[in-house]
Amino acid sequence: MTDHIPVTSALLRSLPRMDRRADRRLEARFESGAQSTKPVTKAYERQQAGLAATDALKETSRVRRTPEKRRKATELRRRWGGSGSLPHEIRHCYSEAERAALAVIAERCKRRGYCDATVEEIADVAGVSRTSVQNAVRKAKGRALGHIKVTVRPRPGQKHLTSVIRIICAKWLTWLGRAIGLKRLSTSESGVNKTLSEMLETAKRALEGERADPLSILMQPLRVLTGRTKSEMGPAALPIRPGRRR
Repeated sequence: MTDHIPVTSALLRSLPRMDRRADRRLEARFESGAQSTKPVTKAYERQQAGLAATDALKETSRVRRTPEKRRKATELRRRWGGSGSLPHEIRHCYSEAERAALAVIAERCKRRGYCDATVEEIADVAGVSRTSVQNAVRKAKGRALGHIKVTVRPRPGQKHLTSVIRIICAKWLTWLGRAIGLKRLSTSESGVNKTLSEMLETAKRALEGERADPLSILMQPLRVLTGRTKSEMGPAALPIRPGRRR
């Protein structure tokens, strides 16, 4: 059963316009080939040729990583991403790949004060892609974070120089400038560091060179432990003999 569309006055008024808009004779000429279309301009041809060359270059330059290279890249990304180059206050602002890229940049800034490496060099060292490096730099230099400053170096008519990246975050600079290490311990008040074997060897030579005096034998363990001689310890450190007052 077919439903009939009601014919309104507005539809009747639009039919002449639709009939005039469609040139049946021109359509017939295009269909028969008597009327040709407008020729393509040179600028359009160059544009299409450039787009085709760009697509072909992208397909040929895309190299598939082997499982071995993918495993090494994952190890590099995890090692750099988990390093201590970023303080805890700003680590949570980035993903693991972005932290790895920023860690490489921070390492170069720590040595030279700035980083002028290319995106490809940073990506190869950190084990991440070019897109991850670009995302990390774009996020770190944004107004929301403002952790780094990027200075571009354009050259008119030539290939641009690499951008110079500097760290401007005070917490990050303080974190990189910290000197973290272990303090050397002193085994005596004189500040001379001696191992236990050296102390025992010194005590052995002292015992062999001295006479078999009972008082010297009793004082030797105290010398080894304190690192002081008999005169330095004073009479208060001497053992009390039976029948003798201090």
